[in-house]
Amino acid sequence: NEALYVVSGRRVNLLQLRKLVADGVDANVNQKVLIRGDKLALHGNVANAVAACRDGGVTQANIGYDYVPVE
Repeated sequence: NEALYVVSGRRVNLLQLRKLVADGVDANVNQKVLIRGDKLALHGNVANAVAACRDGGVTQANIGYDYVPVE
């Protein structure tokens, strides 16, 4: 089952994600990316998104998260 990612409200697969990122880098060489996942996101899918962004030419791909302390 292939993971889907959302970019600007559009659902894409990893190949499409890499292409969108590459197009963004072509338009702005300093393009940055923030990757966010919900609580059901698997670590491997997040890692794949980071890799796709780096493959697309982004030098700064950050992961956003909400910090909830464990009690």
